[in-house]
Amino acid sequence: MEREILKYEEHEDGSYTKIEKLTQTPKDGFVLKNEPSMGHKGKEYVKGYSKRIVYETSNPKKIYKFLWIMLPLVLLLYFIFFALMLFLTEGNPYLRKRYVLIFSASIITVLFIFIKQLAVNYKKSKQ
Repeated sequence: MEREILKYEEHEDGSYTKIEKLTQTPKDGFVLKNEPSMGHKGKEYVKGYSKRIVYETSNPKKIYKFLWIMLPLVLLLYFIFFALMLFLTEGNPYLRKRYVLIFSASIITVLFIFIKQLAVNYKKSKQ
């Protein structure tokens, strides 16, 4: 596997930003796949041609921006899904109550994870 660093920056606050290109050929043999794969509990090895661009940063300002953009998008998708489920289950009050409970629990979970991640990133940025 060939790794080529396209860009590497170290910032004043000690954080970094790295963009690298990974190129894989069948000559490399089986290579451990880095991404988690759906449905596979063990390690997954791949062989063949592959090109990937990897962006990595430890800059808390960029992470904050990403979180603030993703939270409204995730909540919007939840609301659309919830409205669709309520519309499709108009005649069944049991299913409506069930969907309201599931929706409420998922919103509370997403908000809890988001706030906890913000607190962790805030502590890291203060150090």
